Amino acid sequence: MQLFKSQRYFVFLNPSNVQKLKPIEVELRRIENIVTEIVQDMEYLKAREQSMRNTNESTNERVKYFAMLTSTSF
Repeated sequence: MQLFKSQRYFVFLNPSNVQKLKPIEVELRRIENIVTEIVQDMEYLKAREQSMRNTNESTNERVKYFAMLTSTSF
């Protein structure tokens, strides 16, 4: 069994399938898996960025109201 390792995912190719594939086809499958991994990572980072942006905006609103409350109390 042949094993191709990308950053987080392992792709196992059946030996009978590997023998039937040309080397370029095997390489294309490996590249396809890497590209799929990159797309998944980008989607994760996009969701994480949105979450952090929401946290940042919420914190800014709280600081604004705290500053107004502090300035009116003095």
